[in-house]
Amino acid sequence: SGDATLVLPAQKLYVQTQKQVKRIAAKIATHLRITGPFNIQLMARENEVKVIECNLRASRSFPFLSKTLNCNFISLATRVMLGVPARPYAISMQDIDYVAVKAPMFSFTRLRGADPTLGVEMASTGEVACLGVDVYAAYLKALEATGLKLPTPKDAAAGKKFLLSISSAHDFGDFAMKITKDLGFDILASPGTARALKELDVPGVERVDGVPIVLDDVDGAATHRPRDDSVGDDTAVTATGSPAWAAAAVERLQSGDVAFVINIPSATTKPFGAAKSDDADAVTNGYLVRRAAVDFGVGLILNEKSAHLFVEALVRAFAQPKRREVPRHVDEFYSGAYLSSQA
Repeated sequence: SGDATLVLPAQKLYVQTQKQVKRIAAKIATHLRITGPFNIQLMARENEVKVIECNLRASRSFPFLSKTLNCNFISLATRVMLGVPARPYAISMQDIDYVAVKAPMFSFTRLRGADPTLGVEMASTGEVACLGVDVYAAYLKALEATGLKLPTPKDAAAGKKFLLSISSAHDFGDFAMKITKDLGFDILASPGTARALKELDVPGVERVDGVPIVLDDVDGAATHRPRDDSVGDDTAVTATGSPAWAAAAVERLQSGDVAFVINIPSATTKPFGAAKSDDADAVTNGYLVRRAAVDFGVGLILNEKSAHLFVEALVRAFAQPKRREVPRHVDEFYSGAYLSSQA
């Protein structure tokens, strides 16, 4: 959870789900007789909520919540633990006119050869929190604060491109359309991703290795197999025998032709470049691209939900460049003073 991007107030949670979370937290606190800070990890699907774990300690979201709501919960919890009278804080997310986003920071640039993927073990080494008029503005500010280089209209005008390698790319037609039509970027893609987007009639797509996209075959072989958008994208290759497309992608990244990389590996991709292979030296094509993006300072996103939020936020920012938010003191959000400049 430390690697997660947090959004407050939640933008897409059912009201019933939020009510269940409150009831569950109250029952656990009462049953365990908890007086200090604690955190619960829950999993929700539709309106079914289940508890993953409960820890009797403060989490990294604790100060984030304090900053978002302008309430020192550490001070409040300390008073409760000491038995000193404390006034409960009534949390009402619906009364907040701004959105706060916490984004993780990683140190992959300092870890030579490390695969910048996320797994069950926490990899982030820090985090930032930013407030904005909506989730899109807050998210972009948070990404910038982590040091991520964001694509700009100037990049699009200069002919720079997005590099995409996505498992199940057939589900990303509208997503790719936003990149080409709304943002004005052409797309370089891995073989399977390029073929999938071409079938969806997404304009401005080319294979990163320059090979023509042919819809009735994959790499010259007749297609008589179930459709797999990641064919050739995350397969095992040896360090000395990487396929042409991965090597071409690294060259494009090194040359500065790429403005941003979106790589969404399949669920079976293992961390640190390991592939489904008996070769101890095997790595994946995706690993080579991810590592090159980090090494050459190109922005990289690996999560499907984050990618969708990122592209939509860019679309809104590109459409209204004059309304780009200026840095503001947090008190301007607490007081509502920032609203006067949004009219």
